[in-house]
Amino acid sequence: MGVGVSGWRLARAVALTGQLGVVSGTALDATLARRLQLGDPGGHVRRALAAFPVPEIADRVLGRYFVPGGSGAGVPYRPIPRLGLRGNRSRDELTVVANYVEVLLAKEGHDGQVGINYLEKIQLATPAAVYGAMLAGVDHVLMGAGIPAEIPSLLDALAAHRPAGISVTVAGAEDTRHSVGLDPERLLGRGLPALRRPRLLAIVSSHVLAAYLARSPRTRPDGFVLESAVAGGHSAPPRGPFARPDLFELVRRGRDLGLAPAVSPSAAPALTAGNPARLHHAGAAAISLSLDGATPRRHDDFRGYDGVFLRTMSACAARREGSGSSGSGVSAVRRSTSTPVAASCSSPTPGPCIRRVSFPCRRATCGSGRRPTSTGRRRSSSRCAIRAG
Repeated sequence: MGVGVSGWRLARAVALTGQLGVVSGTALDATLARRLQLGDPGGHVRRALAAFPVPEIADRVLGRYFVPGGSGAGVPYRPIPRLGLRGNRSRDELTVVANYVEVLLAKEGHDGQVGINYLEKIQLATPAAVYGAMLAGVDHVLMGAGIPAEIPSLLDALAAHRPAGISVTVAGAEDTRHSVGLDPERLLGRGLPALRRPRLLAIVSSHVLAAYLARSPRTRPDGFVLESAVAGGHSAPPRGPFARPDLFELVRRGRDLGLAPAVSPSAAPALTAGNPARLHHAGAAAISLSLDGATPRRHDDFRGYDGVFLRTMSACAARREGSGSSGSGVSAVRRSTSTPVAASCSSPTPGPCIRRVSFPCRRATCGSGRRPTSTGRRRSSSRCAIRAG
């Protein structure tokens, strides 16, 4: 879904075949501004702007960025407002208009289905971008690269032109919540008819994420797009470090450079009893293995594979007996605050091999006394850690 690659022309062509045509919603504000500064060849952007429901806003965008005949080679593009937490009317107008134009052009001249794809991690643009696409009648909103747990509520509110917002993850914010939002009536005025709510399709590559989103009506999307390993990129096939034939050489090279290499292998068949010892002798400063349950059944059910609990514990025992070093251990992940798994894993000495217990934060402070390091929206991935022993 590259910027300007999965554009309105491609999406329209796909929709004309009876399939779902999808435009990329990433950086459409910059894309539209640059198209206008290039003179809008073919007049497509200006044709769509003429249909925008609030002509004054379309005129402001056109007057700010359109260059008749194009700005010429070597002329820098006029900058656009930066994304941010503070309100900026010019930025919101441009973002809304840009998404409206892209979707309207993709839907022009047919009654096929058109969707728009966003990255959840680009949170600052989402409310204005989604609203612009909805004004153009987008049929589906697709979202990946994150956990779109707040998007169903966002779509509900924007369809009724109500103020809406989402949480923004800010590094180092600790327990301070940050958000970004949009007030449609303040931006466009009153009197606009209610919009049709698009269907939300969450792009996932893990059944764990799908189950997390589906558990509550507040977070449940209308469907899922399952992105498997053949998609490449961030969905490439999961590979343990032992899949690299040069792993031990990499560890030795890192040690020779004065680094402290650490390896976190999964309990795959390549994790034999001898491999942790080989890593130790190659110079690995730490070897980390993970448990997701205190019993084989709980751990293997969570992972979805049989035998990984026993393989993990066998590898840890072999590593400990082989070297007697303290540089290896198991990170036991505590998934609940009430199950027997939690009671076992949260013991001050959960086992001779376990060095750390981590668990999702679900309260203002957790058992370690620390504050959660991310917003409540990402509770499934926010963890505090306590040392065992």
